[in-house]
Amino acid sequence: MYGAERTRQLRETELLRTQLKALHGDVDVITFDGKSTSAAEVLDELRTCNLMMTHKLVIIDEAERMLTGSADEEVLAKGAGGEPSDAQSGDAADSAADAAEIAAKARNRELIADYAAKPDPASTLILRAGKKLNVPKFTKAINTYGLVVMTEPLTAPEAVSHVLMLAREQGVKLDAETAVSIVEQVGLNAGQLTSEISKLSLAAFALADAADGKPRGPLTITQQLVEEMTGQSGTKKLFDFQDELLAGQSTAALLLVRKYVSVYRFAPAAISIVLVRLLAELAKISMMASQNEPPASIRGKLRLWGASVQTKLDVGASIRPTTAAELFRLTVDADVKMKSGGDVDPLRVLECAVLRISRTIERVKATSKPAVAAGSSQRWPARR
Repeated sequence: MYGAERTRQLRETELLRTQLKALHGDVDVITFDGKSTSAAEVLDELRTCNLMMTHKLVIIDEAERMLTGSADEEVLAKGAGGEPSDAQSGDAADSAADAAEIAAKARNRELIADYAAKPDPASTLILRAGKKLNVPKFTKAINTYGLVVMTEPLTAPEAVSHVLMLAREQGVKLDAETAVSIVEQVGLNAGQLTSEISKLSLAAFALADAADGKPRGPLTITQQLVEEMTGQSGTKKLFDFQDELLAGQSTAALLLVRKYVSVYRFAPAAISIVLVRLLAELAKISMMASQNEPPASIRGKLRLWGASVQTKLDVGASIRPTTAAELFRLTVDADVKMKSGGDVDPLRVLECAVLRISRTIERVKATSKPAVAAGSSQRWPARR
């Protein structure tokens, strides 16, 4: 097995161990470190019967360290694509030590390839490498008698299939749409996806358990559960606070703060960070718009993105630079006050800041002129 996705290698190994156990009963697993072992030691283990007469699964981790080295790879890169001879290796090596290393690793490859042609039926050998071995002759020998498995990072479709399979193994229901959402939030790393499904499965079990310990219904990982428990989804929800605040309704803004603190369980200090970022962007937009900078130019320079870009541009350009700067200082002062400790109620401080900001946005929206498109080069309306 070769590739950067260590989790996939471990999973493939476990699947093979399960199959061997079904065929042979108990399986004795022996692991070698490729950095500090030789092919001769591995072969001795493969061919030696153990006292219990159980099947052996012998694993070499970091097999590339046993089979190829830095000097060896340099020689291979200079060659014609095949495996170098001992003479070529000696000529290309910078030192006697490099030549000895190349010869030793060439011998290791030769011994393993010979064993692959006539393996011991009481043993199974797995070579796990972090990268592809640039030795075509050796790889061909392994693939002729055994199997070469590439364990590179998952593609998006593979990741979705992987998530659905993990859910089945955990005994929980998961639909394809929710699986796609999990992959979008977590990424394509198999290890992270495995951890995430384990966490969500435990949460699904906890939700389904009744007081008497009996399940209330089918164990299901729902979209709502993913949104509540997946880290990146939580971060996205936190930044959604900006979009909702820009609606400019002071009463709704206060209810919004309570919702994010009481329901979504965000700390006031976390919301404050997002608030400071929003007001910093609005202050910059206000200043640039006051200098008749086109909307498209502002959007590019500030790297604004997302569904709320147009609203940010409209609100920022409609506020006078002095007012925007005051609001920015207000949010920074509130942030410092929340984190200073002492007899301070962070929620109260946050609510006061949000109320002041939402009232300003409410007033601006009520009196501003029609919007200018984000990609337009038109001038901005007068500021309030």
